[in-house]
Amino acid sequence: MAVFVSSSSKDRAFVRRSTAELERHSIEVWVDERELRAGESLTSISNAIAEAEFLVVVVSKAAANSFWVQQEIDLADDADVPVLPLLVEDVPPARAPTLGETAHVDFRRPAEYRRAAHRLVYRSQGMAAGGRFLHAKEAVLLVRRERAPA
Repeated sequence: MAVFVSSSSKDRAFVRRSTAELERHSIEVWVDERELRAGESLTSISNAIAEAEFLVVVVSKAAANSFWVQQEIDLADDADVPVLPLLVEDVPPARAPTLGETAHVDFRRPAEYRRAAHRLVYRSQGMAAGGRFLHAKEAVLLVRRERAPA
């Protein structure tokens, strides 16, 4: 299952961390930094998007101003490839109009990274997110209620 990652070069640290998470779950990821070689035709990008299960877009202020990110979103739309936005910064809807009505995975709060990463992995594997994810305290209370440990 291939995932194409579209992002600004300014978001490389986040891209590396999130793609490593996907690859730990055996999800094939296409990232320009690794896949696109100097001198290679840019048609390889459109081919990779057309073959992807979906396009992951890292939504940040830098990405909102990126010509290439918008081009990749347009290529995905043309190829009927679903787009999954990963929200890493607040971006005014006017700057990311094509993503305004698309459900996203929220990576804006560092304390919630694991939860958001699980949602990304579940979606990448074609599964629903399995309900809501619990905070640690909520999980402990649930175990105590259901199992009544001594």
